[in-house]
Amino acid sequence: MRAQASTMLLIRKPLSAYLVQPSTNPHFLQSWAGFQTKFIDIRRHNPNLLKRAAAAMLIWCVSIGTLQAVYDLGRGKPISYWAHANSSLSAAATATTVNTPSLATAVHAAILPSGPSGQLLPPGSMAPDRTYANSYASGQCTWYVAGRRQIPPHWGNAASWYYHATSLGWSVGTVPAVAAVAWTSAGFYGHVALVEQVSANGSMVYVSEMNYRGVGVKSTRWVSSKQFKYIY
Repeated sequence: MRAQASTMLLIRKPLSAYLVQPSTNPHFLQSWAGFQTKFIDIRRHNPNLLKRAAAAMLIWCVSIGTLQAVYDLGRGKPISYWAHANSSLSAAATATTVNTPSLATAVHAAILPSGPSGQLLPPGSMAPDRTYANSYASGQCTWYVAGRRQIPPHWGNAASWYYHATSLGWSVGTVPAVAAVAWTSAGFYGHVALVEQVSANGSMVYVSEMNYRGVGVKSTRWVSSKQFKYIY
């Protein structure tokens, strides 16, 4: 039996040339042994080295993310959080299927509610989609509104539009009017839309907007006029 085993060992076929042969280079083995010795020595003197390295990596990742967010805010480049951050407004979207209010159009300005001075607010004018080229982030609510109304390019995210309009002498208020910019600070970046129609009693507005249902998605809905302030 032993003789047979010895014979089998002697006639064993060599390993395939396609397999990686184990290294027998003495210099490699010596270098590897030295590396292991140094690593073990470092671990012995710094038992928390791996934990500190992991913590440093985590801090670095968080810092990069924060700087990117600040950079995007500085460029007035909003992220599509509006559809998720405004659950309080989402319920009003169901008004499109029940009890649709009577409409106020550009031809019937007389049914618009009174403004602060007691006078009726006449409807303004809006251009077709994408009439005005602008530098706002494509597909966002600001980009859509600035494409139909001539909005200055430096107003930033929607949340700051009302304050920029006020500081520059634009007419603003709480009374809805056709073609007015409907503004709210709700959500992380705020939101803007355009008033297409107003109900007879002024309690509801029919707005067109973008990025309420997704980036680049234009949609319309009836919503309570109290949800917004207005830039005329």
